[in-house]
Amino acid sequence: MGDHQLNNAAVAIKTAELLQAKQFIISDETIKMGLKITKWPGRMEQIHNKPIVFLDGAHNLEGMRVLVDSAQKFEGVPVKVLFTAMKDKEFVE
Repeated sequence: MGDHQLNNAAVAIKTAELLQAKQFIISDETIKMGLKITKWPGRMEQIHNKPIVFLDGAHNLEGMRVLVDSAQKFEGVPVKVLFTAMKDKEFVE
């Protein structure tokens, strides 16, 4: 889930194609199956339905930007964020 995963999938596909060109044996069916079954626990992982609850381990500024962009897709749905960080991490309150 998340538009950024389209870019991640495109990178994975291109990498597999480049490996195919170098004589690695990776079938197109294997690439399709890999995309179909790939899961990334803790990244926009829906863990509850009512209310809708997602778990995301965004741990840097870019990750938080992607999380916010993804959350904004749920128009009309209230969004609440619980953020935690270790004492040694730099963040702005």
